[in-house]
Amino acid sequence: MYLEQICYDESDQTFESWPDLDLYRIFVDYNNNGGLDSNIDLLLTPFSDGRICVSELIDQTAVTPCEFYGDVNGESSFSATESSSNPHVNYTLSIPKSRLSDSSTANVVIRIYDGETGGKNYPETDSLFVNTLEFSW
Repeated sequence: MYLEQICYDESDQTFESWPDLDLYRIFVDYNNNGGLDSNIDLLLTPFSDGRICVSELIDQTAVTPCEFYGDVNGESSFSATESSSNPHVNYTLSIPKSRLSDSSTANVVIRIYDGETGGKNYPETDSLFVNTLEFSW
């Protein structure tokens, strides 16, 4: 999975302190049922050393403690890409399909935080999993 930050910053503020930080969170509707299921659906969020914290969602605002798996990792960079000549934060993730879903599709909400907007969901949604991005394989 490859994420390219939508908001373009003047400088790389990855893992700086709030409110001037650039990071993402991925909310995973693991069983693809369109609702939040406690201790089934997941939250993935990065640490500055490239490890990805995997937590189970308890509700809209609470999660279980982080777990780290060797097959889930990522990195960030600050550069221009094919999509834009303006330098911006880029995230590259490696997440096995089996960690995203128990079927052949994954439904996720990606929240991107940055110093300019504070944070925005993609797709836009007020409640988790009402609208999702769907990946299939």
